[in-house]
Amino acid sequence: MSQVNNVFLAGLAASIGAVAGAQEGYTVVQSPPTNEATHAEILAGALGGTFNENGLGLSNGTISAVRNIDSAAFENNDQNWAPGTYNAKIVAHESAGRSLFGFATGSDGGEGDGGFLDFHALLNTSDIGSSVTVQIPEQFRWALQLGNSTNGHVYTSRESDNNGLDVMVSYTIRNEADKVIGMALFFEDRIIGSDRDFNDVAVLLTLAPTPQSALLGMLGLGGLGAAAGRRRRPIT
Repeated sequence: MSQVNNVFLAGLAASIGAVAGAQEGYTVVQSPPTNEATHAEILAGALGGTFNENGLGLSNGTISAVRNIDSAAFENNDQNWAPGTYNAKIVAHESAGRSLFGFATGSDGGEGDGGFLDFHALLNTSDIGSSVTVQIPEQFRWALQLGNSTNGHVYTSRESDNNGLDVMVSYTIRNEADKVIGMALFFEDRIIGSDRDFNDVAVLLTLAPTPQSALLGMLGLGGLGAAAGRRRRPIT
């Protein structure tokens, strides 16, 4: 059973110098179509600068984004999350489909449809720049519900809820002083026919009680307004 992930406090111990996804414990992220944004482009739009590959993550020279372990077979993975007060902001939506971002509690019967989950909707993923502060009192998983209805399929950060398939990869965001300042979540919004580029929905997280705007403003990051997000580019 995977342990509760509290990467905001513990951070991530990862080996530098290997390609993300090629190492055991990390989900492989495929390159997106040319008309869609990469993780590096999404982070650049949200945090500024130009992000390039840097070991198990990305960096713009000042801010680093390091991949978190995905597999439930390893400790400190990103499948289960600790109680707390979180700030969440939609920073990209590269999918043509509609979905809701939120969190899930309870257990699932393994069908990948959220039939036994309690899904708590937070944000419409097409509303780039929208944000919310939420207090979650128990262990949980981040989740997407497909469509904008109450009976849409629910996929979560825990692979056992999704027929054993990982649908979310995440990064720990650190500043130049190596202080953890946030997390970035990247989702696939389907299991069947997935292109596995994990850019359908991207969410930036910070921990309260420090408000997201004040925290990022104090660190001089900026660039997190609605205009900084990315919508899916039209196919030409």
